[in-house]
Amino acid sequence: MTRRSWLWPALAGVAAVAFGLGVAEFAAGFLAPRASPVLTVGALLIDLAPPWAKDAAIALFGTGDKAALLVGIGLVLVALAGLAGWLHALRPWAGRLLIVAGGVVGIVAATSRAGASVLDAVPATVAM
Repeated sequence: MTRRSWLWPALAGVAAVAFGLGVAEFAAGFLAPRASPVLTVGALLIDLAPPWAKDAAIALFGTGDKAALLVGIGLVLVALAGLAGWLHALRPWAGRLLIVAGGVVGIVAATSRAGASVLDAVPATVAM
């Protein structure tokens, strides 16, 4: 790849993931509104966070701690989507593997919630 040729594949990865998440949100709205992939991953991260990290987030962001978490998730998603697009340009299997790993995280996050059903896995599966 040339010096700037990474930009277009990275942007394509971001666009593909954004489209996938949009379709997933649409599917969640019809099938399982509480199974939004971004929100379920955020809830899983909150559940897995150690108490000191939760306390630090609350101290730093106050009542905006959940909004800060969602912004952080969004930034990480953009970075990983760009990486997936770049990897796909170099080695398609690697880019696809990263996308599948993200989908699996979404599926696990949705189905591990209390009272989850099989339908809760659909939005993340659609995004993947």
